[in-house]
Amino acid sequence: MCRLLALAGVMLLALWLTGGTSVWAAGAAPCASGQQGAPLTGALGLAWQMRDAGFQGTLTVAAELADGALGLPGEAVTWVITLTNTGASAGTDLLVTNTLREELRIDNADTDYGEVAISDRAVIFTVPELRPGQTVAMRVHTTVMRGPANGVLVNQVILAGAGPAGPFTQSAVGEVFVPTGLPATGYPPADDLPGQGEPSVLAVGAAALLVVMAAAAFVWYRGRREFV
Repeated sequence: MCRLLALAGVMLLALWLTGGTSVWAAGAAPCASGQQGAPLTGALGLAWQMRDAGFQGTLTVAAELADGALGLPGEAVTWVITLTNTGASAGTDLLVTNTLREELRIDNADTDYGEVAISDRAVIFTVPELRPGQTVAMRVHTTVMRGPANGVLVNQVILAGAGPAGPFTQSAVGEVFVPTGLPATGYPPADDLPGQGEPSVLAVGAAALLVVMAAAAFVWYRGRREFV
């Protein structure tokens, strides 16, 4: 019995040493080309570097109205477009396109950097290069031609360009909520409103017409009687 236990212990010890050596050898041996150990770590590092070194643009659009303006027809609205490079690499050949809806009329546009062109209902800004940390402000001056059906003036801006990772696009939306009716006061109407209980204009006119017709009939009848 003791011999059997000793033999079993030796076999287990041999198996453990063989498995442990194999595992140690697999962990200590350098990875050859095509294996996953080291190349996997390198791929993760490369992806992180590409994100860190890429172009990151922050695009916003906001509406500016004059004091007291509500965005009603005839009032001016200036759309301020801001583009900031928050990444670590520059973006090149950037195009910011602002296509306005029919409720708005394009008056003019300007930019702090780059060029601007107006074509029909679109304003196109061209930014040759935007370096890390650089910000450019663009403005589109418009006039409200008519109120929107849903009470909201919507303006969408689209950015397209090229960066270290290739071409990219981005969009931003600005809104102006336009009142479509008089605001509610929250109070019920007064019981005695001006003119309440008085006859309408139509009723007064009808009564006056009847009086005139009666007077004319009386005069005609009297004159006819005297003539006879």
